[in-house]
Amino acid sequence: MDKLSELVDAITSPILGLGLTLKSFLRTPITLQYPWEKEELPTRSRGVLGMHQFFSADGMSNRSELYFKDGGQYNKDLAKAPCIWGCPAETPAREYVTLSGEGKFLKALTLLKNHYPFSGVLGRICSAPCEGECNRGKVTGKTIAIRKLKRYLADYEYQLPKDQWWDYHKMQERFAKSTGKKVAILGAGSAGLTAAWYLAMRGHQVTVYERFPKAYGHTGGGYLFTGIPKYRLNRKILEKEVADVANLPGVTMVYGAEVGKNIQFDEIASKHDSVFVGVGAIKPLKLNIPGEELPNVIPAEDFLEELNFWLEDKSYPFKLKPGKKVLIIGGGFTSMDASRSSRRLGADALLVYRRTQSEMLASFDEIEDGQEENVDYQFLLSPIEVKGNGKVEGMILRQNRLGDFDKSRRRKPIEIKGSDKLYECDTVMTAISREPSLGWMPKDVAITKRGTVDVDPKTMMSKSRSGIFAGGDVVLGPATVIQAIGQAKIAARNIHEYLTGEVPNEEIFDYWGAMGEKKQIVVPEIAMAS
Repeated sequence: MDKLSELVDAITSPILGLGLTLKSFLRTPITLQYPWEKEELPTRSRGVLGMHQFFSADGMSNRSELYFKDGGQYNKDLAKAPCIWGCPAETPAREYVTLSGEGKFLKALTLLKNHYPFSGVLGRICSAPCEGECNRGKVTGKTIAIRKLKRYLADYEYQLPKDQWWDYHKMQERFAKSTGKKVAILGAGSAGLTAAWYLAMRGHQVTVYERFPKAYGHTGGGYLFTGIPKYRLNRKILEKEVADVANLPGVTMVYGAEVGKNIQFDEIASKHDSVFVGVGAIKPLKLNIPGEELPNVIPAEDFLEELNFWLEDKSYPFKLKPGKKVLIIGGGFTSMDASRSSRRLGADALLVYRRTQSEMLASFDEIEDGQEENVDYQFLLSPIEVKGNGKVEGMILRQNRLGDFDKSRRRKPIEIKGSDKLYECDTVMTAISREPSLGWMPKDVAITKRGTVDVDPKTMMSKSRSGIFAGGDVVLGPATVIQAIGQAKIAARNIHEYLTGEVPNEEIFDYWGAMGEKKQIVVPEIAMAS
C-alpha cells in the first residue's frame, strides 16, 4: 500500500506542480485585479511577532535591566524603556509587550485604550519609531514587532461579542465632573480628535470644527481619511475609532466649518475658554519649474483626497484621475501611496527621487511593497521642466550625484550638467512636502518663519496669545500621525491645567475589569500575521 501511495504521488505531484505554475503564469497581475472591497493586503513585518518567545531562555539572557528588578519581578518604576523614549506619544510599549507575552491581551489593550483613541489606526500606519529604539533589536538584531502587536491587540477586541467592545459611555461615571469650561478644537484629524478625547474625559465641553462636510463617507479623521489609501488603513477601523471620540459625552462635532471662510477664528475663540489648533499642513509645495502650470500636474495629496472620497461614494467628482503613464516626484509615504494607488487604477507609475533609496523617508516595507506592485523607481534624478503643448507630454529630469551631508543628515544631491533626459508621461504628481495655510490666523497669534504656529514646546500654548494652543502639522510642518498625537496630548494636559489650575489625573480606566471577568476568546494564530 505504501509503494502504491508513493507511485501515485510520483505521478500526481509533477502534474499538480505544472498546474500551479500555469495558473500562476496566467494570473491577472495583482495590481490590476484589486477588488477595492478587499479591505487591505497583508504586509510582512520587519520585526518578530512570536510573543511566546518573549520569555524564552534566550530572551531572558538578553533582556535589559529596564524590564525587571533583581529576581525577575516586573519593575514599573524604573526609567522608561528605549521604545517608550522613541515614541512621541510615549506609548507604554514595554508594558503592553510584557502583558501580551503573558497572554493578558485585554489588559494590554486597556493600556492602549487609555493612552489614545487610535490603537487600531496606529497598528496599521504608524511609522513605528519605537521599533527603531527597541532594546531587543539592538541586542539580537531582531526587534519586537511592536506596531504589528498593537494591531493584533486592537483587532482582538473585535473577536469579542459586540456587547463587550470598549464603550466609554459605560465608564461615564468614572469621567471627571463637568468643569463648566468650553474648548474649541480646529480640525478633526489625529491631533484634534486626540485633544478632544483627552479633554472630554476630564470634564470639559468640547466642540470640534471640521472643514469637510459629513458626506461621501466622511465622518472625520483628517489626513487619516483624506490622505491614506484604504488598502493601508481599513475604513471600518478608522470610522469606529473616530466615532469613539465623536460620541463621547461632552463632544460636539461641527462639519463643513472652514476657518477663514464660513467661520472666523475670533468668532470661535469668543465662544470658548480655550482653543486648540490641530489643522493639517494642507498647502502643497511647488516644484518652481517651467511647465508646472500645465493640466495634469497635480499635488499627490489632492489626488489621494479625491480618490479616497470617490472610493467611499462614486458620486464624488473625481476630477484628478490619472492618465496611463504617471510620473511621481518624491521619496516619502505620500509618494508611495500615490504611486501604488495609480497602479491600482491601471496606470504605469514611475517614481523619481533626487537621492538614493537609502535616503528615502518612506519605510523599507512600503518601498518593497511598491516594487511588488510594479512601481518603477528611478533614483538620483531632479525635475527640470514639464514638457507639453496644452497638456503634459513628458518631463525633463537631470542626473544627480551625492555630495556632503546637509541639515537633514542626508547627503545633498548635486545636479550633473549635460545629463538631462526626457521621460514620457501624461500625468505628473508632486509629493515633495506640504506646509500649513494660516492666512486666517489673527495677527496676535505669532507665526514662525516656517509658517507654523509659534508655541512653547513644553505646553504647546501660543507664545503671543494665552489660551491658544496648537499641535501636529500646524506646529511641526508635515508630521507623522504619532507625532501629532503626542503633541495633542501635551497640549490637552496643559489646556486642562490652564483652565482649572489642576494637574490632570491620569487614572487608568480598567474597562474589562469593571465589566467583570469575561471568558476571553482565543484568536486564531493567523490573525497575528495578517
